[in-house]
Amino acid sequence: MNVEKYRGYGILWGLGGAVLALGAGCDDGIDLANARPRVVQVGAAPGSENEATLTLWVADGEGEPVDVTLSWVSGAASGEVLLATGSAPLLGLPTELGINASLGQEHAVTWDLDGVPSGAVTLLVTVDDRPFDDAEGDTYRVEGLDPRTGSAPIAAIKQ
Repeated sequence: MNVEKYRGYGILWGLGGAVLALGAGCDDGIDLANARPRVVQVGAAPGSENEATLTLWVADGEGEPVDVTLSWVSGAASGEVLLATGSAPLLGLPTELGINASLGQEHAVTWDLDGVPSGAVTLLVTVDDRPFDDAEGDTYRVEGLDPRTGSAPIAAIKQ
């Protein structure tokens, strides 16, 4: 049998079979895996006496809105990040403008520092683009962030 003669037909049959296989289940729908959102980096700038501006760079592969929760740890002390009056929210943050940017989309919130000790803290940032799913969002750790004196952007490390 001449293999060269039939080689092209095998490729065509293979492609035709693949198209047929894909077309057969169109009514079933396709559930594509969700690209998990991520926090790329976080920076801090001092504000008034008891406030700081946190700048977060958040990325999502599909450009979906994300919800963010923030908490801090300093030695034996820890707590949730409380947003100051008038701060931007942490729910439904848009990410579509950062879909093609390596750092994602920038967001700034104002942190009320009441109860937060002086010095550097570790910030825990949880980001979720499907808050009504059973699955939890991913948490990122940002170490050495000093909200009172300011910190250049620090890379976030996935927990």
